[in-house]
Amino acid sequence: MAQNRGLFPSFVGKSTKPVLARSGSFSRAAVFASLLLLVGLSGNVGTMQRRRLYQDMATHVQRDGLKLLEVGEGGKHNRFFQFKHGRLTPVLKRLSIPVRAVVIPLPDLKVTRLLETALRHRLGGIVPGELVWFQDTNIYHATIFHASSYEFPVVEDPGDVQKVQSVGSTICPLRVILEKIVVTSTGVIIACWQVAGGSEPATFRRSLKEVFEHAPSLKHQVIKSPWILHSTIARLVGTPPAESNSEARSKISALGTREKKKPETQHLDPTHIAHMADTLTSELCGLEMAIDNAWLVHEKDLLALALGGEYVKYDVPFLCKGAGR
Repeated sequence: MAQNRGLFPSFVGKSTKPVLARSGSFSRAAVFASLLLLVGLSGNVGTMQRRRLYQDMATHVQRDGLKLLEVGEGGKHNRFFQFKHGRLTPVLKRLSIPVRAVVIPLPDLKVTRLLETALRHRLGGIVPGELVWFQDTNIYHATIFHASSYEFPVVEDPGDVQKVQSVGSTICPLRVILEKIVVTSTGVIIACWQVAGGSEPATFRRSLKEVFEHAPSLKHQVIKSPWILHSTIARLVGTPPAESNSEARSKISALGTREKKKPETQHLDPTHIAHMADTLTSELCGLEMAIDNAWLVHEKDLLALALGGEYVKYDVPFLCKGAGR
């Protein structure tokens, strides 16, 4: 699906490669803020709620530091990843009751691949490539609502697809604009979006809660804020503290050869990571796309969309023809 350029001048969101922020007052971030004022979005409740939320999220990594999940070799792994032959590999956990989530896919591959390319470029001088898990650009998505979660599983109702599609018929297609790139203190790199047209995410979530009476409560929902619209684009992982010289010598002796040095993130500077996110924001904010559907996803493996596991998806078209909100 092509980018929707009707709302903004052609210089916003048109480039197919990262563009370095201009010096002075005319950075892409400044242009983006000015455009929001021009189209009347800056005073919108949803817009302001998201802006405050994204700004707060951006402070966490410098305030709290990086607390990355550690991944070891062979059988040593965290809940989601392990190293096999020096390569970061997902750990897939089969679920007895699938996680059922309503997500909004980001369909413009030109935009999603641009995000990945820019991120790879900026991360290259900071984090070893072996310690980054990049999301599949074909299924970038924003999670909206969980009808069943991992921590609060709910058995599927045969009418679930029809329920979601009935809600989708009342939702207006979205026009979204990239506002910010953020890195969380746990190393999740996310794209934060503003809604420039169509229905508010809060409206969609409220309607889904009404039709899924037995869904997890807000306490057990993965996404707590009704306003947020964000998509994970990559995850950083950590390595255990370096082995002592004696431990290393024992391994070398046992194997009869010197092991390849493992990548390490022990000295990763949160300030550098935060600066990288700010740079990407300056380069990419203002990218836009049109979205005309959601998915109801049944994840048979834990975090199947994120980790390349097995899932089934059902299309949920947005059929409202009005302006939404």
